[in-house]
Amino acid sequence: MANKLSFIIATVCIILSFILCLVGFGTGAWWVTTDPDGSTFHSAGLWEICFNGYEHTSDLIGKAYYGCWWVFYNEYYYIRDWIFPGLCYSQ
Repeated sequence: MANKLSFIIATVCIILSFILCLVGFGTGAWWVTTDPDGSTFHSAGLWEICFNGYEHTSDLIGKAYYGCWWVFYNEYYYIRDWIFPGLCYSQ
């Protein structure tokens, strides 16, 4: 009986993790602003991040970021540490 219960629990966990992976990799925006008119941040997802005139405080060149771009795009080089803080990526 214990083996059957363990099998059912493991199967449910595998199916649930597969569904969550599909949703995570398939959706374009994980965070979306609730105030699109007054916010400089538009949306962020696994693959891209969107800004509307965002100026980061520690950006030494004072650039304003517009549009949606891949998260590793060269334009985001100066704010990459803010986009991916500390342990969000591995090398």
